[in-house]
Amino acid sequence: DGELMSARKARKKVKARALSGAVHGLLESPLAYVRLRVVEALHRLKWTSSEAPLMPLLKDKDTQVKKAVLKGFSKTKSARVLRALESVVKNDPDPTIKSAAVRILNRAGIKKYAVFELFEKLRSSDDGEVMDAVGKLSKENKPEVAMALIEVLPHRNAQVRKLAMKGIVGLKNNAALLKIMGADNIDMSFRNESATILSKGNDDNGDKALMHL
Repeated sequence: DGELMSARKARKKVKARALSGAVHGLLESPLAYVRLRVVEALHRLKWTSSEAPLMPLLKDKDTQVKKAVLKGFSKTKSARVLRALESVVKNDPDPTIKSAAVRILNRAGIKKYAVFELFEKLRSSDDGEVMDAVGKLSKENKPEVAMALIEVLPHRNAQVRKLAMKGIVGLKNNAALLKIMGADNIDMSFRNESATILSKGNDDNGDKALMHL
């Protein structure tokens, strides 16, 4: 009986290795829809060995593949996966991917990236939600916040625009003010306000601001 059990275990291991190899091969397919379908199938099957092969797909070229991987990681507590998600927040150019990664990190108790969720709300079609996000972000003393608020300055709502400009000025970010000064799609009043602030400095930015005025 012992030998029979050992033989069965050995066959299971061989099958598991074969399945794992096949899955790895499909996840490396040059076709995005194949990678996507495999990721979705692994989540449905709750395949316990799927975490490691899915992690490289957090850098996939296809947004839908990355979203599917993130969906599967939604309740993860794995330190390895969480570290990979932090890298996604820092490096992925897609704000929707960043936000999805941030939500997972927040659920896992890692709150230091919560500001990125507010960045996503700046793009909301709800003016009230945008204003709420601008107000909260204006209290964050981080250089990337001022740059993110610049995107709101062409907003259709005048109150949103004024609140965003007030936040940028309060953050005292000269790089943001310089960018505003040279932006054709931003109200001239904001461009002049930026120039006036910069003109008080004894540096190249001050000289550029004086030329603008």
